[in-house]
Amino acid sequence: MVCVRACVLASLFVACIRTAGFETGQIMYAFFEKFQIAADWVSFVFVLYNFAVVGAVGILYGKIVPRTLSQGYLIVISICICYLLRYFPEWTGWILLVLLALWDLFAVLAPCGPLKALVKMASERQDPIPGLLYTVRCCRGTLRLDHLVWPRLVSLSRVGIHMQPSSACLMGCFVVG
Repeated sequence: MVCVRACVLASLFVACIRTAGFETGQIMYAFFEKFQIAADWVSFVFVLYNFAVVGAVGILYGKIVPRTLSQGYLIVISICICYLLRYFPEWTGWILLVLLALWDLFAVLAPCGPLKALVKMASERQDPIPGLLYTVRCCRGTLRLDHLVWPRLVSLSRVGIHMQPSSACLMGCFVVG
């Protein structure tokens, strides 16, 4: 079982390095050519290699890096994949979109879907699910908005509606990746 876990993590690590390194390198190279920015290959490859390795570590081992770093790398990988899809014919993109939506519906809603099995297995082992799920942290509290709410309440009191400005409450949810 340990061998299977190591193989899965290694394949995910290589896929993250490939996407964050090679694909980002292609995008950066096109950017440098378009705006005629000079860069030597040694520095370019060194920067891409470091970017890719730090990105893979950030995505797969989220406990040792800040959450914003892993979120940033997930966004970069999404941008790279979207950039690559623009080279395919239009019908290919639409078919991939429909198939991805159908797979997503099955994975999330089916009682025997892979997401439910993955979450169940991770909760039994008390392991995190690296790079696959976004978590949401909700914070709840009151925040006095007197300086923001008071002018509107004064105008409402002129027409006969009376409210207390200290009753304003703020509840926010923050996606933290």
